[in-house]
Amino acid sequence: NSGFVLYNSVLFFEMLFLKIKDNFLSKTKIPEKNNWKSKTNNDIWENIITQIIVVGRASPGDEFKKSEKLKKETSYDILLNLTDEEIRERIHETLRLVNTRFVGDDAYKCAKTNALVYNFSILKNFPDGPMGLLGMLSKFQGSNGDKKKIDYLKNNFLYLKDKGARDFLMGLG
Repeated sequence: NSGFVLYNSVLFFEMLFLKIKDNFLSKTKIPEKNNWKSKTNNDIWENIITQIIVVGRASPGDEFKKSEKLKKETSYDILLNLTDEEIRERIHETLRLVNTRFVGDDAYKCAKTNALVYNFSILKNFPDGPMGLLGMLSKFQGSNGDKKKIDYLKNNFLYLKDKGARDFLMGLG
């Protein structure tokens, strides 16, 4: 009797997952593999900013993505030409303008601002900037290659944990 129950349970869940797949797969945008190769350093940096903005609430990330002005002001190429203080001020102001959660008045006490300033400093020291980072990560192959990529991001970048690192990598194929 327990075998019959187990068999029926398996069938039930198989049918349930097929129904979920049928309902949602067509609505799901799956990034093309290695689409990062067609991106710019600015595009990749924008993805990092967005991953940190959305921690705690997603809507500020949408606001950031919609604002060409804010994306340009915080673009990788623009920030490269600023002082560390100007970078901090510009990032902090952007976070506040899109109503990012957990962002206070003081740019020096703001964990998200500090994380982005730190992450930018890591990227600008990479040969080829963000593209160089992704080129290096793409060399992590094999059965645990994805785990190595996620672990690298978690261990070397601030405010990128499991979900943010996975989302960042998946979005870039």
